[in-house]
Order: sequence, then structure tokens, then C-alpha cells
Amino acid sequence: MPTLTSKMVNVQRIPGTSRSTRELVLRAATRLARIHGLEHFSIHDVTSQLGVSKSLLYRRYASRTQLVVDLGGEYSATLLRDAAEGGRTTPKGIRCLAGILNMWLHNYVLQEGGCLILSGAIECAGRPDDEVRHAMKLAVNAWRSCLRKQLQDAVDLGEFPSTMRQDVLAFEIFSFVLGIQHDCMFLGEAMSLRASRLVSILERHGAIPSALHRLRTLCAQPDH
Repeated sequence: MPTLTSKMVNVQRIPGTSRSTRELVLRAATRLARIHGLEHFSIHDVTSQLGVSKSLLYRRYASRTQLVVDLGGEYSATLLRDAAEGGRTTPKGIRCLAGILNMWLHNYVLQEGGCLILSGAIECAGRPDDEVRHAMKLAVNAWRSCLRKQLQDAVDLGEFPSTMRQDVLAFEIFSFVLGIQHDCMFLGEAMSLRASRLVSILERHGAIPSALHRLRTLCAQPDH
């Protein structure tokens, strides 16, 4: 699975806090990026939220670009850790996939600003192939690899036919969730109006009916 590595070194702590400077900077920068976009917040915006000087950030990041690249890497790693944590307590296959999708939707997509991997990828689609675009491409590919792994497990368990194309279905699931983010955030529609479509997508790819029970239960849950 593709991974993203931080360029950060010399992690220190902001005086009066128990968290590292990097953790606090990335948390503030991530919130700004989710609300305003990767290219529409400044170093000044980050330092104003934290109440620190710009020089403190520039001792750790050589440029704003380096901050955004590190932000993308950490965001991707956190999403993958959350998926792995949920997978440890859920049986493999479609049930595990359903749990991961539930986590992705409610902890990322439906939160303020939506999922940064989705919005960031759209924002970077038209930009030159620079470090930021490369970081977001790695994040998208890493997450799709995670989805494909869940689908392969489901094939191995007999929940999908062996001829099912994991790459095609992973693309459809990714696109489905992108549509959820658009409709919920932009159109203001409830997730439940779209969620039942996921069951239909899996059925079309040959998922056995008994394996879809967990997904049907998820789709019946009220919106948060």
C-alpha cells in the first residue's frame, strides 16, 4: 500500500502545551484546509489560530508547500489507522467494508468541510504535477488500496464471485462517497437519500444477499 512520509524533523512542543508543535500545527492547518481548501489558507491563518509566531512554524517547515504535503500525509495516515483499528474488531469481508465505510462517512465525509482526500483531490486535479498534487495522489491511491483489500477479502470468503473486478468496484464506491459529500454539503440532502444506492452497487457486482444484511442495517440508520 502506498504510504506518505513526513518531511518533518526536530519535533518540539509549544510552551504550555502537552502536544507537539507538529500535532497542533497540523490539526489547525487541516481544519483550515477542509473549510477553505488546500490553497486558500496561509501560514498567518495557522499561527493566528495557535497564537504563535510565524518563525516557530518556519523553523519546522521550510515553506507552506511543505506544510501542506505533511498535512496530506498525516491526514491519509490517520484515515488508514482508523480503518485498520475498526478492521481488528470486525469480521473480514462485506461486514468489515461496511464498518469502514460507516467510519469514513460519519467521521470524515459528514464532518465540517468534508473529507480532505475527496475535496483535495478535486482541488489538485487541475494543478501542475507538483509536490502537493503528488501527495494527494498518494493519499487517494492508498485509500483505494485499502478499499480493494476489503473487497479481496470478501471475494476470498465467497461473498463476491471470483470474477468481480476489485478495481472497478473500488472506483464506484469511491465515486459514490464523493457523491454523498457533494449532495450532503452542497445540496443539503440527507445521506439516507443516497446510502441505499450502495447496496444496489454491490448487488450489481454479484454480492450474495446474506452478506448485504450489515449494509442494509447501515443504510437504515438515521443521519447524524
